[in-house]
Amino acid sequence: MVPVIQRIQNILVNESAKNKFLMDVYLTPNGEKKDLVVFCHGFKGFKDWGAWHLIAEHFALAGFVFVKFNFSHNGTSINAPEDLSDMKTFSENNFSKEWADLQSCIKQLRSTDAIDQHELNHERLHLIGHSRGGGLVLTVGHNLRSVQTITGWASVDSLDYAWKDSAFIEDWKAAGKYEVYNGRIKQNMPLKFQFYEDFQVNKDLFTLRSNFTKFKGPVLLCHGKEDLAIPHTAAETIKSYRPENTALLLIEQCDHVFNLKHPYKQDSLTEAATLLVNETINFIKKSKQ
Repeated sequence: MVPVIQRIQNILVNESAKNKFLMDVYLTPNGEKKDLVVFCHGFKGFKDWGAWHLIAEHFALAGFVFVKFNFSHNGTSINAPEDLSDMKTFSENNFSKEWADLQSCIKQLRSTDAIDQHELNHERLHLIGHSRGGGLVLTVGHNLRSVQTITGWASVDSLDYAWKDSAFIEDWKAAGKYEVYNGRIKQNMPLKFQFYEDFQVNKDLFTLRSNFTKFKGPVLLCHGKEDLAIPHTAAETIKSYRPENTALLLIEQCDHVFNLKHPYKQDSLTEAATLLVNETINFIKKSKQ
């Protein structure tokens, strides 16, 4: 009998708050408790990008509850979760808000009646993040209860990776914002200087190098060797911070998004993404042995 995947999409999180957002849950119901896998998208990303839905299905068929969500200030909206059009909200994003969103997502999973709670094992949580989302979970994951493993997919090696130039920071401060061009939507996406200020105020919380070593569980770092956005040396740098219990997978002929794209029309994953998913699932399952 072919397992039936349950897809519970666009669950509203923080319904009564200003920073409300949407999350999706994928699972194959069978009455057994399943580990939770929570996925964080990256900069200029969103939960419905490309083939994230196919990846979610792979995890559901492998016996996990897979959760993906939109950060509240990622540029999408409740009414248009696949449209990066809310530039005002995007400009007001910062890591404190993303950290709060991640916590709210996990809290909502513990209380929502949209999902049969008998299927969820809240004592076994696994975090996965792509690109800047990877940097976030590798940095703050140790603060969350029940986290068993953390996986970075094409992760940055520091959350302030784009702000190393003092002249750039001064220009950003003087202008009050800087703009990042998004080639897919052919639009500049603004970030206010408060993003930098928030990082500086909370530097102890958001410094990857010092916080990564506080997590004592197993970590997997996956990176494409042809990644032009975040070179694979970033994964090697992260591993150097804590070589023990940190696995590294470098994928040949693989770019920043594992040779996927948006929109993604195929019904199967690329070879690189298939390897990524299989290795991550095996890594998480091994943590239970």
